[in-house]
Amino acid sequence: MTIQNAADNYKHMIEIKTLENFTYPEKPRRIMKYVLVYCATGGLSMTIDENKFKLRDGQVVTITSGQIHSIKKSSNTKAFILEFTLDFFCKNDNDIELIFHNGLFCHFAMNEVITVNKSIIESQLNAISVEIIKQPYQYLISIHSRIELILVEINRAKVKRGDEIWKPGALFLKFEPGATYPYHNHPGGEEIFVLRGEAIIENVTLSEGDYLYTPANFKHSVSTKKGCTMLFVIPEEVEIL
Repeated sequence: MTIQNAADNYKHMIEIKTLENFTYPEKPRRIMKYVLVYCATGGLSMTIDENKFKLRDGQVVTITSGQIHSIKKSSNTKAFILEFTLDFFCKNDNDIELIFHNGLFCHFAMNEVITVNKSIIESQLNAISVEIIKQPYQYLISIHSRIELILVEINRAKVKRGDEIWKPGALFLKFEPGATYPYHNHPGGEEIFVLRGEAIIENVTLSEGDYLYTPANFKHSVSTKKGCTMLFVIPEEVEIL
């Protein structure tokens, strides 16, 4: 692979846009990337999975990979839209934990507008914009670190306003191709988020980015043909049947 091809490949994994010089499609879209929208000045109207949000100066909202969303800006609006893939950001367990803290990029229907420290967030987003364009030595490592700082700052903003850090009873499981998990019951229900690959649950195929909620006492098995990695949020212990 040439240096240029490698750069083009990473362009699909990490992108940043500014609404000051970019027209974001108002038509609802669904992409397999995590999306962070930050309003620097002016205002934004957003729809995320049919829920409506308004952002003002110094506010941010995070969108999970696979959520349907649209953005409409008002006049004199400056905003950043940061998009990155799971593969780009999640290099280790600490990255995965950070992604799912406070449900920033986890639960569907739990998006929220958060007021953050403008100077910290804007300095990091501006630096990411410059590094993506100029591609200095080890710029991808630097951008990864800057995203970490942004997510930490969002968590700090939530704690400052009185929220608790959200740490679900969750686990990550990687299924090899052809693997199965036996028929079982969930007394407390379950939430499943497919991070990679495909899984089959009750004859329904779930693909990367798909989310499934199962109510209490829902019984099912899990299988995969191609292999997959999934996040499971399980309030109560599973009962193998």
